[in-house]
Amino acid sequence: MRWLHLVRNGGDRWVAELVRHQAAAGPRPPSVVFLLGAARRPFALPAEVPRYARRDDCDPSGPPDCPQVDDDAIARLIEEHDRVAVW
Repeated sequence: MRWLHLVRNGGDRWVAELVRHQAAAGPRPPSVVFLLGAARRPFALPAEVPRYARRDDCDPSGPPDCPQVDDDAIARLIEEHDRVAVW
C-alpha cells in the first residue's frame, strides 16, 4: 500500500516520524506534498521519500528543497496512491 501525505503544517514532528517509519517499513515509500505554510518550510525526510511543494504556496524568494507542482500534478499524485492523509 502506498501513502500520499498532504502536509499543511511543516512543524509537525509526528507526521515526519510517521513518514520516516513508513519509508523504512516497506518497499514502496510514501510521498509527501507540502501545502500552505509547510511549502515554505518543509521538514527533512529520507532521500527515498518523493517530496513536492505546491507551487502557489512556495515563498517567491526561493524554491524549497523539493520540486514544485501545480494542482493538476497533485491530483495525479492522489490518483496514483492507495491512501491519502491530510495533516
